[in-house]
Amino acid sequence: MMIKRNSGLPKAGLFLVMMVAIILAAAWAVRSWLDDTIRTEVAAALLMPSNNLPPENNLFFALLGAASRGDRSIVARGQALFEKYRAAGNKKHSALIPFEERLVWEGELAVLCPIQRDREARSCLLRLLNDPVAVRLLVSQNEQALDRYLQLHAFSKFENPIEPSLYADQLPWQYLIQAMRLNLARILIGVDISDAHERARMIQSWRSDLDFWKNLLGEMDDSLVGKMVAARAMTEHFQFAGDLLRHPLVNTRDARFIEHSVQAFSEDALSMQDAMLGEFRLLNSLISALEDPNVGVDRLMSADKGIASLEQTEQAPSSWLSRAVMPFFFLPNNTRHLIHDQIMSVMDRRKNNSCPITGVQATAPRPEPGFFSMLKNPIGQVLGNIAAPDYGSYFDRLCDLEGIRRVLLMHARVKANHLDETQVAGFVQNQSAALYDPYTDQPMRWSAAPQGITFSARSKETKESLPWPL
Repeated sequence: MMIKRNSGLPKAGLFLVMMVAIILAAAWAVRSWLDDTIRTEVAAALLMPSNNLPPENNLFFALLGAASRGDRSIVARGQALFEKYRAAGNKKHSALIPFEERLVWEGELAVLCPIQRDREARSCLLRLLNDPVAVRLLVSQNEQALDRYLQLHAFSKFENPIEPSLYADQLPWQYLIQAMRLNLARILIGVDISDAHERARMIQSWRSDLDFWKNLLGEMDDSLVGKMVAARAMTEHFQFAGDLLRHPLVNTRDARFIEHSVQAFSEDALSMQDAMLGEFRLLNSLISALEDPNVGVDRLMSADKGIASLEQTEQAPSSWLSRAVMPFFFLPNNTRHLIHDQIMSVMDRRKNNSCPITGVQATAPRPEPGFFSMLKNPIGQVLGNIAAPDYGSYFDRLCDLEGIRRVLLMHARVKANHLDETQVAGFVQNQSAALYDPYTDQPMRWSAAPQGITFSARSKETKESLPWPL
């Protein structure tokens, strides 16, 4: 009787195993059906642009070499550094320029003019003119760094050969910004501003540096960071010219030259399309890492290791349970579609008007994922909503830059035409649409207190610097 009662247990166990297998097979079939093949336009967006530029003509290698120590040419040093970086790979936590090979600045860089300065503060340009001793010392201490910076002006093309990765090292942008600031200070104190010919030479040097950065702004095709660095540098050049226009010795001829130097940007300079696609390829590197069978939920949820740990193949594989569960909670192609559509929604809203009318949201609000979407791809939904930042703020920085350019252009015309304060308000109101507020598509405003021309800027730095005093 005992044997007869237990004879049903193996059958029940077999039935349970079969049911679990059927459920898992059905779930896998549903998952495969839901995660369709990658869409054509998404696959096209992931294609890397071809790099056909010879290294000797590529600003990428020259910049690496300029920001590093050594006696060889800046291009040769840059190529050697890049080859070391590529040989090491991300898994070695490699740096484009190892710490011991980085160029070291001498002296106190705090004397230079940063972009953030209150509109009520004393003119940075006048401060340097009244106390040039510290700047002269700084220039003499960093002559080699300045010489390398000026060598970069010979390079008009930029291609980044680094494959997009969240763990890839950044280019030495800080060196480029510091060298630019020191060069502007050198330009200023290197002439007798009371001499018309020397003053013209100073403004011409400023124009040459401005053209370098203006070109770089257009060359940053697939680098959002590079584009923002170039926009920051352009803003500081415009502020430098704005300070210069307020100097009593700057005459009509000088003002006309500045006016002709700040004409409209090219379409490539203000375009964000390629930079946004570069961001998509960057985020895709995280998705590709999560596709790796060695990466599981346990590593994804490990806060102490962070995102960089996902790209380290030398670590121990994730648990078998994590590898088994991951496919049911993460659909790679669906996640790519989600992030791609978010980025394209920003692009669509900016297509016809890169600077949206005030009051219109820069970025389309992200809808809350529905129950079915979360059930279908919970990890991908979470990743898509936290990995991609609010790109609208990056567009606004370029729009602010265009607004500042228009303000500077009007300042130059005010100076060239010898308009007094009672005439400026009417002058601003009567400008063509090309000099309207880029956000409102209406004439810019004349502020009586504090006096200056202003517009509806959005970034904190620009707001703090407006209105520019005449």
